[in-house]
Amino acid sequence: DMSQCTPRLKSMTRDMKKHYATIPPLRRRPPVNSLVVARPFQDPFLTDEFHRAYVQGWPEDSDTKVNVFFVDYGITATVESLQVRMLEPTFAKYEFQAISCHIDGVNADELWSTDIREQLKKLLNKKFLKTRVVQLLSDMIIVEADFFNQSFAEFLIKMGLQKDGRFILS
Repeated sequence: DMSQCTPRLKSMTRDMKKHYATIPPLRRRPPVNSLVVARPFQDPFLTDEFHRAYVQGWPEDSDTKVNVFFVDYGITATVESLQVRMLEPTFAKYEFQAISCHIDGVNADELWSTDIREQLKKLLNKKFLKTRVVQLLSDMIIVEADFFNQSFAEFLIKMGLQKDGRFILS
């Protein structure tokens, strides 16, 4: 939701909207880890404008879609490749607003099933985790997260999604 953005990010988003309106789509898929702008399709958190992102990969079942991570919002999405443009250096000067975090006590080495991710998405939709920094690493921040006055790791255990530091994969 753009109402939660800083004035600087709002201004940059407006400038990108004007700039990229005249830029044609890419002729081929952008490389993994490249910085791009992408327009999400019906995302409840983002407006239908171009937002900065990096390319995570491509879905195996589609030649016309790209998996991206929106660097100012911390949201991943699959977008149509026609809605992707390379990021101009002018728009890369402002630092990214999303940061990579690991929640203390939650094992991130294994992936959750799609069903579990969807359950958590619905549960956490438009809710905030209260966090406290535990450790700063060179490429990540470790945080403790509270959800409804309990640790998020404990919450996952109660939900049956994690046991003894390991996710239950279903």
